[in-house]
Amino acid sequence: MNEPLAAAAGPAKLDHRPSRWPSRLGLLLALVVVLMLAAGAAVSTMHFSAPVHITIDGEEIVNGFNFATLEPAHKMLIAALASLVLLAALVVVPLALVMGLVVLLGAIFMVVGLPLVLALMVVALLLSPLLLVVWLLWRLLAS
Repeated sequence: MNEPLAAAAGPAKLDHRPSRWPSRLGLLLALVVVLMLAAGAAVSTMHFSAPVHITIDGEEIVNGFNFATLEPAHKMLIAALASLVLLAALVVVPLALVMGLVVLLGAIFMVVGLPLVLALMVVALLLSPLLLVVWLLWRLLAS
């Protein structure tokens, strides 16, 4: 009953709520900072007493590197780089899986779908005279 009044009043005003993404981004940034501090504290309290030796093809690249001798700031930097590498892996791995799935589905369509479409086109071409006769008979009987 009030439709004419509502139409005369003009368009309905949209309920404009403030955007939530800045607060969520700030929360995410705070979470990253807290996790970085926790990782740094965990790494700084660990004592890696065994030295690291890296040998590639018989050539020694790193000889006797010891994490325990690093300063806390360097340990924090290692923790930050490790978390950055993990974050990059969280982005790259799903994208690679999706791209692989797209390629696989495309290959399946090329192997199975295109021959099916071609076979349907051939069948439709072979049956077209019969379908034309059925259509003409239907038109004659309908009139």
